[in-house]
Amino acid sequence: MTPNNKTEGFTVVELIIVVSIIAILAAIGLVSWSGSQNRAKQNAAVTTLAKVKLQLGEYYTDNNTYPVNKAAICDQPTHAIIPAGDLYTEFCVNTSASSHYLYTASPTGCDGGSITCTSYLLTAQKDIWNGSTDETLRPH
Repeated sequence: MTPNNKTEGFTVVELIIVVSIIAILAAIGLVSWSGSQNRAKQNAAVTTLAKVKLQLGEYYTDNNTYPVNKAAICDQPTHAIIPAGDLYTEFCVNTSASSHYLYTASPTGCDGGSITCTSYLLTAQKDIWNGSTDETLRPH
C-alpha cells in the first residue's frame, strides 16, 4: 500500500471566487450606505426649511408681510425672526466652502414702495446632500 499524499485546502480558483464575492457585496453595501447618508442629509435640510417656514409664518401673521431678504431674517441683533440656537446656526450660519449660503430665502410679490412681500421661497441647495436638485418650500 502506498500512502495517500493528497493535502487538504482551497485551490487558488476557489479563493479568487470567494474574494470576488466579498468585494461585490462590499461595493453594494457601500453604495447603499452612501445613498442613505445623502437621504438623511436631504431630510434634515427639508426639516430645517419647514422650521424656518413656521417662523416666517408667525412673522407674517404679526406683520402682514415677509422680511425683505435673508439678511432681515438672520442679521438682526436679537434674531427676532429665527431665535438664536440650532435653527439659526443651521439656516443662517451654515455656509459652503465657497462662502455661499446653502439655504436661501427669497421674497416674492414685493411692491416697490412699501416693500410688502406676500410670498417667500426657501431653498436648500443640493450641495448639502450631493443631490441632483434643490429642495424648495413656500411659506405662503
